[in-house]
Amino acid sequence: MSVIETRTSVRTYTDEPVGEEEVRRILNAGFSAPSAKNIRPYEFIVVTDRKRLERLADTGDTAAMLKNAALAIAVIGDTGKQPAAELLIADCAAVTENMLLRIEELGLGGCWCGILRDGSWYPRVREVLGLPAHMEPVSLIAVGHARRKRRPKDRFEEEKLHYDVY
Repeated sequence: MSVIETRTSVRTYTDEPVGEEEVRRILNAGFSAPSAKNIRPYEFIVVTDRKRLERLADTGDTAAMLKNAALAIAVIGDTGKQPAAELLIADCAAVTENMLLRIEELGLGGCWCGILRDGSWYPRVREVLGLPAHMEPVSLIAVGHARRKRRPKDRFEEEKLHYDVY
């Protein structure tokens, strides 16, 4: 459970590849996430093609790290299986967090790139990933061997803690 407190966002990576078994373990962590009514509306696209990673990186200023990541995992949600947008996003967020924790556990680095439906990055991500109309891109996770790791911070904020009522 220490990975919960030691995980940090990693935005710079070495050239070392990530092994297939490591990728499978990361994906399995995603598949193990909770889901509203166990609908499990999520699917994944593992992006390893360098040109595609560069195209994804060029589409949004918060995704520049994809240029030097070993791979990216796109978390996409099926609106046909889960039409409630809030639940689709919640399920995909749980999947994303599980994968980030596994990435940390494996000694790799990862970074969560959120995709806003009304953002300028959204249509470009859809295009680069070749998504059909019923599939929503929710997040991209950059994955690689960290060039350097930041020290985790104590993030406990007493002033944000309430009991029984606000």
